Amino acid sequence: MAKETQEAELKTIEELAKKNGLKAWVFAGVKTANNWAEGKVLAESEFKKAVEDWLKGSMSGKKG
Repeated sequence: MAKETQEAELKTIEELAKKNGLKAWVFAGVKTANNWAEGKVLAESEFKKAVEDWLKGSMSGKKG
C-alpha cells in the first residue's frame, strides 16, 4: 500500500513546475543542471530540493 501511495505522488517535472509556479528560465536552468529530459517523473519533494539547490548554487556552476 505504501508503494502505491508513493507512486501516486510522482508527477512529471512539467506538472511540478506549473504547480509550483516556476518561471520558465528557472525551470530551464534546473532541467539543464540536473540533466533532466522532458517528461522526467519525480516526487514533489525531490523536485523542490533540486530547485532550491539550483537557486542557491554558484553562477559559475562550480561546487564548493
